[in-house]
Amino acid sequence: MSFTAFDYIARQDWLALTRRVDYFGLKDVSMRQDGTLKFFNHDKGYGFVTPADGSKDIFVHITAFERSGIAVPAEGAAITFVAEEDRRGRGLQASQIELA
Repeated sequence: MSFTAFDYIARQDWLALTRRVDYFGLKDVSMRQDGTLKFFNHDKGYGFVTPADGSKDIFVHITAFERSGIAVPAEGAAITFVAEEDRRGRGLQASQIELA
């Protein structure tokens, strides 16, 4: 079986669509969410956010705070964020962070 460039592009589009919807297809993960900064390692430049809806913790990189123009808040701080697919396909990560 051979694949064409069209098959590859169509598969990438399908993967992009399926990653934006949760397992039940009910919630677009790109919506702004409330959460709490659970942990942040300043030496390594990353941490995790606990969403307010009780779902799985989401990775956050220091560059997300830098792009948002805010300093990394203390652990336990209330924030809002948008969960986006990592560019390398490793899962969700927080972006567009704001203090709540």
